[in-house]
Amino acid sequence: MPEADADVIAPSAAAEIRRRREAIDDLDGRIIGLLEERRRTSSEIQQIRKGSGGAGLDRSREEIVLARYGDALADEGRHVASAVLSLCRGQLPQPGPSAA
Repeated sequence: MPEADADVIAPSAAAEIRRRREAIDDLDGRIIGLLEERRRTSSEIQQIRKGSGGAGLDRSREEIVLARYGDALADEGRHVASAVLSLCRGQLPQPGPSAA
């Protein structure tokens, strides 16, 4: 895929940007793999909790995760944590139809 800004910067800068974008693509692939692993592990925990009579979702644990990401990455970290938690929750029971 051609670089959108390749014609307005020096060729050496374009090459360096391309190398660094490849590094980002590699990091993204690794992050995706870690998220898939986290989702599987989270699902296993949910199954264990439900199998032992507990709720599948532990809100106090989620608050700990939100705080950890927030401490490490500031406010945006809480947004990242929220997205990660949402991804890893799996299918939560949906509320039934309202009696309107």
